[in-house]
Amino acid sequence: MSEITKTTNVERERSSESRSDLVPKLASAYHENWRKNRAINDENGNPTGKFEPRIKVEVNRDGKTKWVDDDKVMPTDIEASRIDIANTNYEDLPAYWQAENKAAAETVHDMFTEIGGKVNLDDPKQYSDAGTIVHEAWLKRNNWVYHPEYGNPDQAKPFDELSQELKDEDIRHIEIANSMWE
Repeated sequence: MSEITKTTNVERERSSESRSDLVPKLASAYHENWRKNRAINDENGNPTGKFEPRIKVEVNRDGKTKWVDDDKVMPTDIEASRIDIANTNYEDLPAYWQAENKAAAETVHDMFTEIGGKVNLDDPKQYSDAGTIVHEAWLKRNNWVYHPEYGNPDQAKPFDELSQELKDEDIRHIEIANSMWE
């Protein structure tokens, strides 16, 4: 990341001390950001504190344990557990459902530690470099996007080739971290 200044080892050590504190906070903020679009308001438009449900079911299928959407449970599945990930705080989610947000938080934290602080998203080079780091890490964790049957070719592109909507999703991780980073 040529336009983003590298930190010294002393600064990097000082910043990394807070990793165990900041990563869970970032991960929780990422979960809150995701579920805010599912918020349910009352008849006056006021938030109810509830969210449009997103039920996930842990099943044993053909001898393998996996999570599926509620409407994808098959009659032959053996159900182990179910959770509404939208109406569950990050801290109360099973580790499986915390993992994606935690991994994203670790990626962003490590990037911020490496550069010694916040990303200037008004700088096109920093915007692109930071977005690329976030998106490439996501692609490594979500290689299903390359699958010919159920993948998503719109997401399986380099950051700079994504639609603006998908770029915004990646950059939102940086915006949240910028607001929390001291």
